Amino acid sequence: MSKSKKNPATTNNNAATVIEYLLAHPKFFNEHSHVLAQIDLAHDSGTASSLIERQVSVLRMQNHKSRAELHEVTENARLNEQLSDKIHQLCLRLIAADNLSASLTQTISCLNTEFGINRVKLCLWQNQIDSTLIDLPCSVTITSSDDAAFAEHLDRLEHGEVVCGQLSRKQIDHFFGQHNDLASAALLPLHSEKAFGVIGLGCVSEDRFRRDLGTVFLTRLAELVSHKLWLDLNAY
Repeated sequence: MSKSKKNPATTNNNAATVIEYLLAHPKFFNEHSHVLAQIDLAHDSGTASSLIERQVSVLRMQNHKSRAELHEVTENARLNEQLSDKIHQLCLRLIAADNLSASLTQTISCLNTEFGINRVKLCLWQNQIDSTLIDLPCSVTITSSDDAAFAEHLDRLEHGEVVCGQLSRKQIDHFFGQHNDLASAALLPLHSEKAFGVIGLGCVSEDRFRRDLGTVFLTRLAELVSHKLWLDLNAY
């Protein structure tokens, strides 16, 4: 007579039952140690290992993974705390600025020094400001809202959205000038009742501004600067 073939479904059900029972009775092998002698566990190296050795190995791997995840969370928390402090410092400097020119200077200076941005350029749209009334810092220009550097992203900027990591090489060169060292860039909208300009941030690190990174702090930064500059603009 031929041997009957085992039903895969029955085998799976039996395995699930055994797993469920062992999980419900974690001391089973302590109470039935003789069973361990009949269990063969193949090690990755091909040699046999005891159940305890395998369990220790699994726990070590889980512990290593947990430590790595904890380190990542801790590092992110540290970086977020640093960014919060930098935004706080910028806020204090903007409060102390008593006119538009001073606010512009403080914004650019803080982004360069405190935030470590390699290139900062701030554009105000010509229909929103009379450049004859103020002394503009060298990193501030007056341009139209259809400037080729950000015309492609104008709709998002006008809705107050940060554009991060989506500028082409041509757009970066046009906006910041010929700086071949810049590898990533972000556009922060100056937006209050309506859009009135943009802050361009350029960095030599290609990982500084990427599409997949969050924009929470960049959005808060844009809102802070926008609010102060809008107040200054309407003071004239």
